[in-house]
Amino acid sequence: MEALIKIQTQGIQNNEVYELVLDKWRGNSISLSEKALLESFVNLEFLSMTGCGLKDISNFPNLRNLTTLDICDNRLKSGFEPLSKLSNLSSLSLAGNPISDYTALLPLISLTSLIGLDFYGCPIAEFPDFSKKIFEMFEKLEAVNNLDKFGKEIGLSSEDGDTDEDESDLEGFIVKDGQSDEDTSETDEDSFESEDASQSLKRHFQEALDENKKLKTE
Repeated sequence: MEALIKIQTQGIQNNEVYELVLDKWRGNSISLSEKALLESFVNLEFLSMTGCGLKDISNFPNLRNLTTLDICDNRLKSGFEPLSKLSNLSSLSLAGNPISDYTALLPLISLTSLIGLDFYGCPIAEFPDFSKKIFEMFEKLEAVNNLDKFGKEIGLSSEDGDTDEDESDLEGFIVKDGQSDEDTSETDEDSFESEDASQSLKRHFQEALDENKKLKTE
């Protein structure tokens, strides 16, 4: 994990790192030293640990500024209690994990900022009235598997066909003020190489988050 992080953060202070993509890391669990390392990135907002082989996240780092977390395609069935400390988390992808019990999700109810959940490919997503049950559990939720409570898809491109332009606008959603367009391009190329289709879901969830923020400011 440390080697992957060094590649992405070379020459950058830890408190200036806002996103990490650790999809190429492999491990059944996160060690205490790895937890401490991740917690050193106090302003981290986006973390992806897709397909890492995780079975246990009891040592998941306490990242209070994290807004988007992708831990899809792992081997997680339960034990999501550590995620309850992520008070600013708005988008969570658990797609492709062998979750088959609603009670496993109870620790996540305390995440009051959560507006997007992804369970695509999870056994629980095949249950009757699955979406209805999830929306009942999470009252502030806006999207489950990229669909709202009425079954309408979230984040569709405009009828004018401006899909490429819309996706381009979303590519730099983690970049902070003062980072140039050139820097943004380099960051995107390095960070978003994941082979999983879940990347498109991240963009959809972020679009929902951006819209939510706009409504609050208006």
